[in-house]
Amino acid sequence: MNKDLISSEEIDKYVSNEYITPPMMRYKKVSYTEYQRIYRESIDNYVSFWRREAEKLVWNKRWSIDIIGEGVYTRWFVDGEIDVYHNLIGKFKGSWVENKPALIWENEEGETRIILYSDLLKRSLVIARVYQIMTLNMATGPSYIRLHQLKRSKYFLD
Repeated sequence: MNKDLISSEEIDKYVSNEYITPPMMRYKKVSYTEYQRIYRESIDNYVSFWRREAEKLVWNKRWSIDIIGEGVYTRWFVDGEIDVYHNLIGKFKGSWVENKPALIWENEEGETRIILYSDLLKRSLVIARVYQIMTLNMATGPSYIRLHQLKRSKYFLD
């Protein structure tokens, strides 16, 4: 049996009918009137609206221009470098969310897997290591990944 497969009893540990709104998610729960106000602002003042939303994220380098171009040639947050890892996974490291499900997957046969935020953290470190090795190999020789290099990595997952 695959070690990633879990029983429905195990799933019940993570899933509950009780609705909890963590502090970081409270903005997602708004009244219809508030929703209409936010929506109207996103249409009428879309540049300032999305600038304010972007400022809530972690950036490695802040953008120099909010928006340029138009139509399919529009570019937002020009010259900005966003920290995707931190915004999606890293912000949960060391918090209570780290041991909560990030993904619950079930296949057609009913086999279920739960991937916790801590699992995503480990897997993202493996991918980062792969990219690091690929970059090193491209600079020093063949551009293939050597499995033994990955196995020596402290982030290698079995």
